[in-house]
Amino acid sequence: MNVPKGFPGFEQKTILIVMDHNHGKAFQGLDRELTFVEDLETSDTQYEYSDHEGQTDQHNKEHYNRVFQNYILDKINQYEADQMFDALVIFCPSDIKGLVESKIPKHIMLKTQLFHGNYMKQSTDDLIKVMHPGLA
Repeated sequence: MNVPKGFPGFEQKTILIVMDHNHGKAFQGLDRELTFVEDLETSDTQYEYSDHEGQTDQHNKEHYNRVFQNYILDKINQYEADQMFDALVIFCPSDIKGLVESKIPKHIMLKTQLFHGNYMKQSTDDLIKVMHPGLA
């Protein structure tokens, strides 16, 4: 995939992670190219939960959210160990932004941009536009 015309390319190796509460996707950007890396999901969050009346059990939901966030952190650490990025961009839901920020090591947060909202169904072109709002 190419960076849309009128938008700057990636000056350094960049990993983009787009996630919701239990799914995500990773892309790597360099120059004017954006390449799909992998789907981010773990069987540890394949769950069914409800109380006896069919209502969501908030405790279990929060538990599985934390499991997925830990999985994402492991992936970020793996990408760093594999020298896959010099910059990191994360798109995540507003309600877990603080949790995501608190789990990422400080030395990685220094090179991280964090965008909060619902971006899982956005195209890569739309994600790049979100990264450069003055050019959209």
